[in-house]
Amino acid sequence: IVQLLLRCISQARENEKHRTMTDMRVHDRLQGLQREMRTLLALARERALQQESELAQAHRALMEHTSQLSIPLHEQVEEYVMKLQQQLADAREAQEEAISAAEEAEAARAETEQKGE
Repeated sequence: IVQLLLRCISQARENEKHRTMTDMRVHDRLQGLQREMRTLLALARERALQQESELAQAHRALMEHTSQLSIPLHEQVEEYVMKLQQQLADAREAQEEAISAAEEAEAARAETEQKGE
């Protein structure tokens, strides 16, 4: 019985040593995974900041190009509007001249009729 108890105690000590070593391996592996997670998280943050910076640069470039494109377009629209305004002014002047000529023709016709009577 004593030998059996000694073997049980010895086996229990071996089991405890094995469990302790397993716990240490699990703990070490867990710490390694935590380090990897921190590293990956830091890389992800760095990449996110880099992408944010690139996006901000692209936005600034787009805004610059948009303003550069809109200035010539705005100038073209202004030029077109000015041409239309000039054409409208020319058309009004031609209309006034036509009305004046029609009035003169009517006055001359009326004068001719009066002389003819």
